[in-house]
Amino acid sequence: MPWGAPPAPVFVPEPELKPLDKLPLPPFVIFMAIVTGVAFVLGLARFPHSLGNGLAYERGVAKLTAGDAKGAAAILEPLHKDYPADSELRIQLIRADIGSENLAAAAQLLQSFEGQKVSKEEEAELTEAANQFESKARELGMLDDGDKK
Repeated sequence: MPWGAPPAPVFVPEPELKPLDKLPLPPFVIFMAIVTGVAFVLGLARFPHSLGNGLAYERGVAKLTAGDAKGAAAILEPLHKDYPADSELRIQLIRADIGSENLAAAAQLLQSFEGQKVSKEEEAELTEAANQFESKARELGMLDDGDKK
């Protein structure tokens, strides 16, 4: 059966390619790109300081684990000045202060948790630290058997 001749091809013009610098970008996109760039640069500028603090924290915890409470307290104290709201750091510093028999500082840090919401893990660690504080105070003769904290 004769179908006849095929239809003539349809002319499709090639799309005009524009260089990327000629594409219009909305001002909001440009603004967010600038904000992202500034945040990235500031993050890079803070990175060495943050890395140093993280390594110091790990050194302090390692010293505390090894039994050098005075060395751990010496490392963790400056970090506490930089990050006073960090509960994990404060708990480790409480342990270091108890181990180095600096009970006044440990008591002040323990009291700083009063009225704050803490996680179950932190609550267990704080209870353990408070028990260590009490036993160390009894050992040093600061509490007698009739006193309860």
